Amino acid sequence: PRIVEPIVPFNFTPFPVPSQPSVPGVFVPTDPSDPPEVFNGTDGNTLPIVPDFADAWDAAFEKAKNL
Repeated sequence: PRIVEPIVPFNFTPFPVPSQPSVPGVFVPTDPSDPPEVFNGTDGNTLPIVPDFADAWDAAFEKAKNL
């Protein structure tokens, strides 16, 4: 049998939107061409860093709109 999913309206965003607010020191503004080092769980002194590419996404979106 063929299953057809109904079309459901949704809010579209042109780039990924963070699901939680920034946490200073954890979600750091990051340039994709210079990402932070990969988290090493064996070093108890280093917190994991989640790169925040929001500024890069904004710049890429503006550049794409101008094409």
